[in-house]
Amino acid sequence: LPEHNQLVYVFDNSASDSVNTTVLQACQGDCDNDRDCGSGLVCGQRSGNEALYGCVGSGISGKDYCHVPPPTTEPPTRAPTP
Repeated sequence: LPEHNQLVYVFDNSASDSVNTTVLQACQGDCDNDRDCGSGLVCGQRSGNEALYGCVGSGISGKDYCHVPPPTTEPPTRAPTP
């Protein structure tokens, strides 16, 4: 069994005969866009083995995987100058 949050290649979503309607879960691929991923997940576009937030492993080079988006950090608010 794959380790928790391990990148897992489920199917090739770019295949010309792909009619797969499976919704991919966290750290599963191959996705083409966010609609291929479950609720709250995004499709991480990769050209190699880039790391994806919340996932471990390298998966298949160049394949895209669904993952949890990284938290957004707001720039610090500056105090008004007196």
